[in-house]
Order: sequence, then structure tokens, then C-alpha cells
Amino acid sequence: MMETKKLIKEKLNEEFNPHKRLSMVKAVMQKCANHLFDAYRELDMAIQYCDDPIVRAKLEAVRGLLGNDIHTAGYMESETPSVITNLQTLANEVKP
Repeated sequence: MMETKKLIKEKLNEEFNPHKRLSMVKAVMQKCANHLFDAYRELDMAIQYCDDPIVRAKLEAVRGLLGNDIHTAGYMESETPSVITNLQTLANEVKP
């Protein structure tokens, strides 16, 4: 009985530990940024194969919102932050 109470208490402390929860938040944010980066690369491929100038322009606009080569490679910053860079910046600011 005492062991069960101890295990329950440890589990509750683990679940409500702000440090552990913030680490989880950061990990999920980084995973999300990776998925967005994959989507960016897939949009690149779609743009390469697209012959319709109207559709191509719309795909390029979406890709621009998601990021650009400069953002995704991390070389320099632009005046207009992208979704990927905003998420990466926020993940870097989180200190668990």
C-alpha cells in the first residue's frame, strides 16, 4: 500500500513538474518545425514540376510564408519572419 502511494506521488510530481513539461513543449515545437521544413521541401518539389504559372505563383507564395532557403538554412535573417523561423526562434528561447 505504501509503495503504491509512493508511486502515485512520484507520477503526479512528474506530470506536474514545470521543468519536465517545458522540456516536452520544446521537443514538440522542434518536431513541428521539422515537419514544416519537410513540407517546405515538398512544396519546392511541387513548384519544380508545376507548369501552370498561376498555380506556381500561389505555391511560391505559400512557400514564402512557410520559409525560404535563407531561413531554412539558417544563414541570415530577413525583415519578414516566416512560420519556420518564428517556431525555431521560440523553441530556442524556451529554457526548460
